[in-house]
Amino acid sequence: MNSYLSIIEKEVGLPLEAIEEISSIRVKIIKEFSSVVHSSFMATSLGAFAFGPNESVNPGVCGRASIASQNSLTSLNWLLFYLLMMNKLILKHYHNYKAPSNNKVWRTAIPIRECYIKLYYKIVYNEDFENITMNFT
Repeated sequence: MNSYLSIIEKEVGLPLEAIEEISSIRVKIIKEFSSVVHSSFMATSLGAFAFGPNESVNPGVCGRASIASQNSLTSLNWLLFYLLMMNKLILKHYHNYKAPSNNKVWRTAIPIRECYIKLYYKIVYNEDFENITMNFT
């Protein structure tokens, strides 16, 4: 799947260095979450607890925010960024779709997408913000 996504990323015009970085992040996320999805003993055992601010362990059944949540939220944030970035590029490249300017939903969704991508890059890649975002928006 990773190689197919890399082909799509190349075809829609992403820069090679971005494709390599996206691929490595994707591999990391897949490795990380495959153990959770496939119910490994360690993930299941530790997943039932939430670690408190002073390293105390509290029951976390049915969900509880803890320091362990940060990694999951970081991955979720990256996946949301990736979906928003690729959605427009795929619609344009493969389907020749251009959002109608008189459509209220698209007039709302596109600026939100642009803001999210720029905000993500501003936070993650502060020093190269202007150069990078021109390739994705």
